[in-house]
Amino acid sequence: MRNFQFNRNKYNTELLIDCLSIKEIQCLSTALKEIHTTSFYEIYFFDCVNGSIKVEDEIFELSGTNIVLLPPLLSRTWDVEFNKDSYVVFFDEDVFENVLKDTSFLYRLHYFGYKNNKPILPVEENLSTVYCPILGKVIQEFSNLKSDSNVILSSYLYQLLLEINRQYSDHYNLDRNLEIDSEIIRFRSMLKSHVSYTRTVTDYASLMGVTRNRLNTLSLKLYGKNANLVIRNELLLACKNELLSSSSSISEISHQFNFSAPSNFTRFFKSLEGLSPVEYRDKFKN
Repeated sequence: MRNFQFNRNKYNTELLIDCLSIKEIQCLSTALKEIHTTSFYEIYFFDCVNGSIKVEDEIFELSGTNIVLLPPLLSRTWDVEFNKDSYVVFFDEDVFENVLKDTSFLYRLHYFGYKNNKPILPVEENLSTVYCPILGKVIQEFSNLKSDSNVILSSYLYQLLLEINRQYSDHYNLDRNLEIDSEIIRFRSMLKSHVSYTRTVTDYASLMGVTRNRLNTLSLKLYGKNANLVIRNELLLACKNELLSSSSSISEISHQFNFSAPSNFTRFFKSLEGLSPVEYRDKFKN
């Protein structure tokens, strides 16, 4: 199975964002019949689409004008037909740390969080009135790249994601306020840097200066899962990324994430993923 990595130097200068007509990468995504994953975020803008996408174990039907929002490392298979006026924007999450200096932004968006919100947004007339003008600026910037293009493209991406969050919130009756629950956003940011060696709800609650009960309440509200499961899922995600992006042995990865023995790492991974680390790597790494 295939795992696609983001090519930062595709344009002979480091860029953390890309935008293409879907037809240009069709053989690597929407027409690819085998299960595949990516190391980056993808946003598909379909002017007219019919079919379905299977994300992990759930099938989502697509019809009409839709945006499809896919975070990294989720397995997916497509079965769709679409017209030529469809585009995809994809980006490495480092753009928010390296360029925009907003490390928690992605975690505040409803559609890229832990909660099981749908990766589909019907957009109807808003595609042409709201999103196409921004996409047009992105495409124009790629046609004439300059030294400050990474900053310009990042600002367009920021605007694009905010516009999507507005409409996503309205469509699914969610709170638009991106500043809500700043404590849980801090928890999510801490997970990214601490998960290889900090594993318990008590430890994270202590780091944040809140009680276990408070952290669990916040976690259930935002992610629909208790804090312990959120921690375990983040650890699993980090292990998956290491399995697919490195050549480290299972023993080395086990040590890197502070498991007491490779067998404990294998037991943890299989309990959540249904596959051993070796089986997962063999299945998805190309």
